[in-house]
Amino acid sequence: MGSSAFSWLLRRGGGSAVGEKSGKGEGKRGEVVSREELEEFGLTEQLREFVRGLTYEANVQKDLTEWQEQHALLILSRVKEISEIRYVLCPRHLKDKDFWAIYFLLVKKFVAPYELRAIQKAKLKMMAMQVQESTDNGAIEVEMTMAKPVESTRAPPAEGE
Repeated sequence: MGSSAFSWLLRRGGGSAVGEKSGKGEGKRGEVVSREELEEFGLTEQLREFVRGLTYEANVQKDLTEWQEQHALLILSRVKEISEIRYVLCPRHLKDKDFWAIYFLLVKKFVAPYELRAIQKAKLKMMAMQVQESTDNGAIEVEMTMAKPVESTRAPPAEGE
C-alpha cells in the first residue's frame, strides 16, 4: 500500500524550507543534535520539505520501533508543521499511533533507506555481542580445562625398578 492510497488524507500545501546552516541544531529538550545524527534518522532536507507541505487533513497506524520513535521526536522538534498537524488531529480525530503509522507510510520513500541501515546496524551489533558472549564462554571453558589436574605423562616404572 503506497502513499497514493492515502492521498485523500493529506493535502500538500506550500511550505518553506528552513535549513540548519551550522550543521547542528537544538532538540526539543535543548540537546544539540548533529547533522549526522539527523541524517541517521532520515531527517534529510527533502523529507523536511515534504513534511512542511503537509496539512492537518492527515492521519497514521501501529506501534513504533525504537528508530521510528527517535525519528518522530526529531521531526517534531525540527518541523513545526508536523507538530501543528499532530496537535490538530490527536487525540480528537486520531489516536497517536494511527497518526504515526500514516506518517511513516507517507514518508516511506524518504526514510526507508535510513531505517534499513539502522536495522542492519542493530543486527550487526547483536551478532557482535553474541560472538563476544561465545568467546567469553569459550575462555571460561579453557580456564576450567586448564584448572583440572593434568595426569603425568611419564611412563610407568618398569617391573624391575
